[in-house]
Amino acid sequence: MLPPRAFPLSPVNRKRALILLASFGILVITSAAAYIALSGDRRIPVHFILLFAITGVSAWGIHGGYRWAWAMAALFAAWQIYSGVSIIIVLLNAGVLHAPSPAKIIFGFVVLRTSILLVLFVLLLFFSDREKIYA
Repeated sequence: MLPPRAFPLSPVNRKRALILLASFGILVITSAAAYIALSGDRRIPVHFILLFAITGVSAWGIHGGYRWAWAMAALFAAWQIYSGVSIIIVLLNAGVLHAPSPAKIIFGFVVLRTSILLVLFVLLLFFSDREKIYA
């Protein structure tokens, strides 16, 4: 069994993961503001609150070096990549490229969020020390 503080990311990759999570958190806030402003719905979207909460907890855990945070961030990134790609496919099939500007802006935010999490997912899975994970 591993000691509870054995973290699978090197210090450099830990900083990279934190930068990506911080970028995603800022993008979630910006996406929520754009959604509120462009859709006309003045309620705070619960989905964005959930995304921001999971991002914050993952960043806090990775900063603290907890192994559960690595797994949580990897699962969260995988889930959001799947969700983002599904939304992108639906929007492209609906003709978002020929839609009004607000739809294009929301589409752009979805693409950016998915791209950032794809980079985070690759970092967490392929640049981690597997001996510390499976030992």
